[in-house]
Amino acid sequence: MNALSLRGGSRAATAVGSDLSAVEETDRRWPLISLYSGVLGLERAFHWHGFVTVAACDSSPYCRSIIGQHLPGIPIYESDADVTPDRLRTDGIDPGAVCAIVGGPPCQPSSLAGQRLGVADPRWRWPDALRIVGDVRPRWVVFEQPVGVISLDGGRPFRGILAALAALGYCVGYDRWTAKHVLRNLARFCQA
Repeated sequence: MNALSLRGGSRAATAVGSDLSAVEETDRRWPLISLYSGVLGLERAFHWHGFVTVAACDSSPYCRSIIGQHLPGIPIYESDADVTPDRLRTDGIDPGAVCAIVGGPPCQPSSLAGQRLGVADPRWRWPDALRIVGDVRPRWVVFEQPVGVISLDGGRPFRGILAALAALGYCVGYDRWTAKHVLRNLARFCQA
């Protein structure tokens, strides 16, 4: 697994939407939106550190059912096209209070194991992911992608993603983490 970690923005969350409880920053319960959620693996790590998922989005009916089992009561969108500021507000979420957006846009367009169609693949969801980040403007953004995204089409799409996030005001960085790195770091964390 590789992580594209994007930090920055200027907002500090102090509350969530109108029909959710107010959350003080000192409570360490920071609201996040999960995009391309899968079965919430990445989000679980955020939950361990005080974040709470207030909305999720995944096109897979199976994944949406898992999300519903683990996070009952939150809005679960079938399409990233449904994740808009108006829809979030309708569902009781203040977009301005969201601290983080996390997720893994579909990997098939860039995976070394696939055809690597990149932006020509209908599963290339980066334009919508970037639109949502721009609409919500959370303090932190973290996306994970396979390493193939870096070399796809000579690196142009990847550089475009980084440039788009930088243009939104984020301090952008990326790194490669394999399961070996994550498990080793997790073991260190657990020993502390």
